[in-house]
Amino acid sequence: MTVSGESDRLAVGGTVEAPGGAGQGGEIAQRVHLTIVFSDVSNSTGITAALEPEVYADLLQRMRDACERVTARHGGIIVRVDGDGVLSVYGHPTPHEDAARRAIEAAIDLHAALTPSDRELSDDHKLELHTGIHAGVALVRSGDLVRGRFEMLGDATNVAARLCDAARAGEIVVSQAALGGDVGYFSMSPREILHLKGRAQPISYHRVTGRVNGAALPQARRVRAKVNFVGRRDELLRLEKWRARTRRGAPRIVSIIGPAGMGKTRLANEFLERSERSRTIVHQAYCEAYLGAAPLQPIAQLAASLAGADASWMRRDSHGATASVIDALAAAASIQPDVALPHPTAIADALAELLASGGDARDVIVFIDDWQWADDASRQVIELLVAQSAIDLTVLLASRERDAGFAPAVGCETIHLAPLAVDDAIAAIEHLLPTPEPFLVTRVFDKAGGNPLFIEELCHALASGDDPLAPTDRTAWLDLLVQARCARLNDGQARLVRAASVLGNVFPHWLFSAVTGIAVGSPRITELAQEDFLFTGDVPGTLRFKHGLTRDAIYRTVALDERRRLHRAIVEALRERARDGQDEAALETLAYHQAAAGNFRDAAILSEHAGERALAAGALDRAQAQFRAAIEALHALTPSATRDRDMDRVVRRFGQASVVDPSREQLTVLERASERATRAGNVEGLAWCEYWLGFVLYGLGEPRLAIQRLRKAEAAADQLGDVKLRANIRATLGQAYAAACDYLPALSLLDEAIEIKRRHQTPDRPSIVLSYTLSCRALVFADQGRFEAAYADFDAAIDVLAGIEHEMTASVLTLRCAALLWQGRHDEAHALGVRSQAIAEQARARYIFVNCNSLINYPRWWLTRDPAALVPIVDATRWLENTSRQQFNSLNFGWLAQAMVELGRLDDARRYAARALLRARKGDSLGLAMAMRAMAMAAARGHGRRDPSHYLARANDVARHRGSAHELAQNLRCAGDIANLYKASDEAKRLHDEADAAFAALNMASFAVVPTHITDCRGSR
Repeated sequence: MTVSGESDRLAVGGTVEAPGGAGQGGEIAQRVHLTIVFSDVSNSTGITAALEPEVYADLLQRMRDACERVTARHGGIIVRVDGDGVLSVYGHPTPHEDAARRAIEAAIDLHAALTPSDRELSDDHKLELHTGIHAGVALVRSGDLVRGRFEMLGDATNVAARLCDAARAGEIVVSQAALGGDVGYFSMSPREILHLKGRAQPISYHRVTGRVNGAALPQARRVRAKVNFVGRRDELLRLEKWRARTRRGAPRIVSIIGPAGMGKTRLANEFLERSERSRTIVHQAYCEAYLGAAPLQPIAQLAASLAGADASWMRRDSHGATASVIDALAAAASIQPDVALPHPTAIADALAELLASGGDARDVIVFIDDWQWADDASRQVIELLVAQSAIDLTVLLASRERDAGFAPAVGCETIHLAPLAVDDAIAAIEHLLPTPEPFLVTRVFDKAGGNPLFIEELCHALASGDDPLAPTDRTAWLDLLVQARCARLNDGQARLVRAASVLGNVFPHWLFSAVTGIAVGSPRITELAQEDFLFTGDVPGTLRFKHGLTRDAIYRTVALDERRRLHRAIVEALRERARDGQDEAALETLAYHQAAAGNFRDAAILSEHAGERALAAGALDRAQAQFRAAIEALHALTPSATRDRDMDRVVRRFGQASVVDPSREQLTVLERASERATRAGNVEGLAWCEYWLGFVLYGLGEPRLAIQRLRKAEAAADQLGDVKLRANIRATLGQAYAAACDYLPALSLLDEAIEIKRRHQTPDRPSIVLSYTLSCRALVFADQGRFEAAYADFDAAIDVLAGIEHEMTASVLTLRCAALLWQGRHDEAHALGVRSQAIAEQARARYIFVNCNSLINYPRWWLTRDPAALVPIVDATRWLENTSRQQFNSLNFGWLAQAMVELGRLDDARRYAARALLRARKGDSLGLAMAMRAMAMAAARGHGRRDPSHYLARANDVARHRGSAHELAQNLRCAGDIANLYKASDEAKRLHDEADAAFAALNMASFAVVPTHITDCRGSR
């Protein structure tokens, strides 16, 4: 077997010849989703040295025999046995939804099977395996004696091998990508991270320690489904009404029907929990298709549940026939050989007797999950049980099939689950993601399509720091579900679905027809809708996949050559339609298909134009994405002077689109461009790259690192003699020094930049640099207590923008909010924060949008003391930390430290104060004085680790370093409050008088007068 991480010879999910001809012997290749298992003998070198070769060979043969038995039993295929290592796959050539579970079960069995075979070994040399399991896409084609049964190429095989290396002796390591929804079947260690050389994204994995006990599986499945319950109000009401009607003779079986991941189990559990609160007795069971589950599987589970029920309602004097039936079912559930199963009628009689033996009428619900996999005998038992039970028994089923399979005489109501409505899906996303931006919520919804399982998976990936909206292997286990459904399509349907995946998630009817030759309204499109793949889009004249994740999973199985051929056909169809004057193709769409077709020059040109258009419209995230796409396309071209000039130009525009909404991902693009410019001796390119790197680092809250980059950019600009660029760099240097609270050099640089920019300002062209530089100087003035001068600069900054609500307007307004809060003008700050957030949302500026949550809600907290107002601030602060956007986050830490002290949440207060200290080490100390005052008040109340004077001294040091008049005044007020607590009334009055005089001089009246409903800590804010 050959394993390679680099291959562009990929094929369609059907069978096609390898690109470039038939290859070796006309071999065919498939791109498939599968689960890959690597198992190796641990300490093989030591064992080999300790044993005679014949003994070791015998051990290996026994291991290989065991591996063949176990792998076959679980539906896998051994690809190759190489020395003391074994490679096997699951999900190919027959796709399995549960391929990962099969792989893990097989690994557990194989590890256990080797235990008796180590009698020949000493205690120091036990025969143990270590195993790595991963799921993903691989190119699979025919093998030979050298390559093994298959040749597998792709990243997934390499990851599985590396996970095997990470496993210790006796361990089974499984990637999160493979584990997915099967987590409830196994016990395992907490999530760990593996960084692989040359791979951008780390691998999340768990160490599997065993199976979940069979009796505990129903509860484990129930716990697994307990995510936040949103939506489904109508369906829940229908269940409750059905339950009431069953007492009046209505059908006693109801089936919740929907595709995988639609939330059937979650809805059922919500209903069952409500029923249990009303003293209803609930019994649960489940069905599974895994390895052809034993007959009567859910019935055996139900019997076990009844036999273990509360003795107060199950008599011990049941008939012997009942006991023997229950014993037989228990034996069958234990997979004991040669157990004769009772007839369904006898089983139903026994279960009915158990249910009725409580004397009083009982209200009982039986819930069976995954009913689509129930065997006929189980269906017959349920029919008979419902028909003859003397107690109030009702049966709730969850099934993927359209028909629960009961005879008409029995009667079964059905509740069909559709995807979550938009509002409910958004509520689910917002529950799983702290402070999500609305445009991110929209992207998650578009990708998940209202499927609760997909929503949950994408949100968990995002919360873990992954980018779930970009191509990733985290959802490999979901891909296996899709591939198993695709395997049920005929060849013609499969080709159409693959072609549709190349078109995108949503696409026009005419384009589908142009590429596939299938006319609009064709029955073949209706067939694909019936198979739950393609549907009529929300926009008239369009088709769509039900879920973006479904489209992505199918697209990953399309061969590279076939994919490029289809993308080229799409480009030609779009251009032909434009030539006919029927439609002007979107730049973004053309650029995407050109790049995917391998036409990188055209893709770069179109992506750049699309980026310019997005930038002009203020859609910053789209502009960044398009400029990044242009950069990637240019990187794919042969190096030349023309390419380098184009690259410099696009990088500059990418930097401009990034500065208002900085992210760590931008650093990677800019650092790569800077390294390229350095190697080429391109001084101009270096100057611009370092300039934008400094700007982005400043925006991320790394002012000291930003200063280093900007000094490097300044040297390059001096070498060029570029006066304009040098002026911009020095303006940003001033902003970085201001963010580092180093106001002396900051004001000198800001004054210089403002003078130069005003000298060259033209009325017809707003100066973004001048506007932001004025607002940065204004914030310095406000911190120093020069509020009138600050507001004059803020007004001038808005005037420069000439009434345009540019994304820079939002930046200026957020800084003004901070100044208003320092002065105690909370109502004005709140209103300005709302306006700023609306502009940020329109510009899709994520950092500003999230930061506005704090600027809007801190005034709410101050004015109302409602703890609910702090929740958005906590969420915003966490989001800024998790995304490494830390600029001015020190203010959030200071506000939260003070609020938590007031609420008595001292551990939280200390945590936020510690974070404010960490930010100060980066240069951002705007919230540190507040945090120190909070710690001083906590210490004065007996909760400090040091004397209050220690914290007050730190607060004064910070205020004096910044020259902050308002902080010094607040420190006086806090000192007075502490003196009051210590009953030093004269000292308290003196300090309060000094503070009030300072507040009056700074026009901070709201701090000088303390309302009676506010505690004595308020004055120190």
